[in-house]
Amino acid sequence: MGCDVYIWSGVGLRWEVVDVHDLRPFVRQCYEKPLSRHRERLRELQIPVVPDHVVDDDEEIVWVFGGTHVPAPLEPLREDRALLRVIEDLERRLASPSGSRRG
Repeated sequence: MGCDVYIWSGVGLRWEVVDVHDLRPFVRQCYEKPLSRHRERLRELQIPVVPDHVVDDDEEIVWVFGGTHVPAPLEPLREDRALLRVIEDLERRLASPSGSRRG
């Protein structure tokens, strides 16, 4: 879809998760996620981009930046389909005249 993908987590950099799932070719960078004062803490956490579309299980951060709230995954993971909603949301957003394609 032409988007840059960044991974952030409240428990720090998650390159090990990216690598376990062979996703490194698709992920531009990993960052620590701001758990409060989300916008204000981007600079403090050395996050040089402002997200255009957040996918997160934290409803507050999705509300702040816009995006898709996806609940924590259910077990077994192969049966969890919540992330599929992200594709629909991105397609809808990118199809709109004001949609962005940065990240």
